[in-house]
Amino acid sequence: MHEGTADDLIVMLSLLIMAESSAKGRQFAVIHRYNGLMPHVTFTCKTVLIAWIALTASPLAAQSVSNGDKSTSLPRGAVLREVPNWVPVSISPEMFWWWRKYGPWDYKVQSSRFRAFTSFNFGTTGAAAKVPQQVLMTLAQAAAPVETDIALLDRPSLVNQFNASADGLETLRKMAVADEQVTRIAVDFTWLRDKSNWPRDEVGLTPARWSEYRALFEKLHVREGIVRTDDFPGAIFFVLTSKGLCVAGSSSGYVYSEQPLRPISETPVNTLDVEARSHSDQGQAYVFRPLKSNWYAFYQLDW
Repeated sequence: MHEGTADDLIVMLSLLIMAESSAKGRQFAVIHRYNGLMPHVTFTCKTVLIAWIALTASPLAAQSVSNGDKSTSLPRGAVLREVPNWVPVSISPEMFWWWRKYGPWDYKVQSSRFRAFTSFNFGTTGAAAKVPQQVLMTLAQAAAPVETDIALLDRPSLVNQFNASADGLETLRKMAVADEQVTRIAVDFTWLRDKSNWPRDEVGLTPARWSEYRALFEKLHVREGIVRTDDFPGAIFFVLTSKGLCVAGSSSGYVYSEQPLRPISETPVNTLDVEARSHSDQGQAYVFRPLKSNWYAFYQLDW
């Protein structure tokens, strides 16, 4: 674990709060819970909360390499991306690769139980990389979803494209079922059920099999690959669009589940807004639109 200064600890707590909030004045209702809180939180309270984060994160920490061992340089095979325009401060493409939503350090994808640990890791890796506190907080603010992000998720092409992609998605689904021990398959990293550190020698797929996944991801525009999460046991998510960082963001795509998913809606923008407002303490909201038997479009926010 990175051994930081007292200032580093304050940064970590600030990031946890900012990951669940937004700049003052944003209209999305979820975001206002912590406005004005920071000036009233003592250093002792901050230290206690950080200790609690570390404690609750221990199951995941056992799977992962320590923060002190993590490097922000790109591992072999990583597909570098341009830093998108919504990022308001200058960070390297390498840092964005690690920190992006659904990236290798977005551990909360595995389960919402790891949301606090993900924010904690964001703070420690930022401090270790000498990223200024204000830059980290600005990044967390910018990643938090707002109303315009929700509107962008509800693209007619998402539903219209499904029929044209159904056969390919079914092929991907069958492959994922056969490779069920691999819980996260991206173009340039994987997670196993008991291993979420990256890079590592045990990929979980043969090179040929991974190449097959990559080809289908490109053909079907499944930009962030395949995700399994404990929040929806048995479901397989195919992520087409995403915006944000590991601390907050939005996404959409398709999901296959033999268990009914809720809530369902034909007007996901409105329903997602209601879900987020109604369950602001959960840190995330999902809405599903039925497409065919066991298949849905999904719309997602986390903050």
